[in-house]
Amino acid sequence: MASGEQAALSIPPQVNLGNANQGHNPASHRGTAANNTPSPLPVRSCKQRPPPRTPPPVNNSRLPSTSNSPAHTGNQEWHGTHDAELPAMAPTKLSAYDSTNRWMDNKLGAVVVGADYRLAPQYRFPVSLEDAIFVAKFFLQDDILAKYGVDPTRICISGDSSGGVLATKVTELLQNDPEFKNKIKAQALIYPGLQILDIFMPSHQENKHGPILSRDLAIKLGCLYLTKDKALPQAMRENQHMPRGSRHLFKFVNWSVLLPEKYKKNHMYKEPVLGKLDPSYPVLMDSRVSPLIADDSQLQNLPLTYILTCEHDILRDDGIIYVTRLRKVGVQVTHDHIEDGFHGALSLIMSPFHLRLGYRIQNKYISWLEENL
Repeated sequence: MASGEQAALSIPPQVNLGNANQGHNPASHRGTAANNTPSPLPVRSCKQRPPPRTPPPVNNSRLPSTSNSPAHTGNQEWHGTHDAELPAMAPTKLSAYDSTNRWMDNKLGAVVVGADYRLAPQYRFPVSLEDAIFVAKFFLQDDILAKYGVDPTRICISGDSSGGVLATKVTELLQNDPEFKNKIKAQALIYPGLQILDIFMPSHQENKHGPILSRDLAIKLGCLYLTKDKALPQAMRENQHMPRGSRHLFKFVNWSVLLPEKYKKNHMYKEPVLGKLDPSYPVLMDSRVSPLIADDSQLQNLPLTYILTCEHDILRDDGIIYVTRLRKVGVQVTHDHIEDGFHGALSLIMSPFHLRLGYRIQNKYISWLEENL
């Protein structure tokens, strides 16, 4: 391949279940970190969370890092290539991802950039998304890409779990922005959570007790991202949380139409109940929270896409429906489904687990990047 290094931006968990003031140290590779002003990226990672109303730090240092966060809820990254002209991306927020990031760096010769965005519950929606967009736009400046030897035609954004929400929304917003259109070559999503309209899909029913991510835990994390109101998670458990006036959105997540037959099994579709929650939450109808409710005109501009789903995962159907919708509008999609997979497996490749399933997912993910970026 020609010379030019790939680059990646990573978006990690949106919710911190520990001390709300704890900082996170992204575990990304090769390069430097963005300061909280539009200036050249500093050489060391930023270990502390930025104060309110300041942009998030970015880290693509090759040095190892750790995280104080006790809970995994997702991650997002960007990747790009230089000497080998190979773009790449990987989860970086938690130390559990350090092995994947290092292997990706060695395998692809990639620049991996992690966005240390602010977390809920201290900073609720849309702070994390705004931080991730800021980092993306900063990194995509021509002088920044040139400074770090990144090939501007080989940039990819990735995210896992709730980080998949941020990854695909950042990609979508950039692709529909004339200034940044076509600057992202690909997006890669690993067991992404992409909607909160219907919390009673087949995968929610079959995997409500986990493993790793139970239905109750997913609802708790999702609600912490939006509000401290305890009425919302209770309404979500009953699938009665959507406000009046949201029925027109259900066609975008209707699993009885959008899921392949093998995943419907014997489940019967029942539309979520509207208007039961008082006060209602209009934010539940925001596509920045649920990317699956973006209309076809927004989705058709998305780049080459990789989606990995796991059978034993409450978020399985989100990813599969997204595959269906993207293919319908002509987006080129590669879908890997892991029949024996479960949510969070990629983060269990480190000691003491060394989970073979996690290595398999990592291999599929990085092989796709190697072939397509």
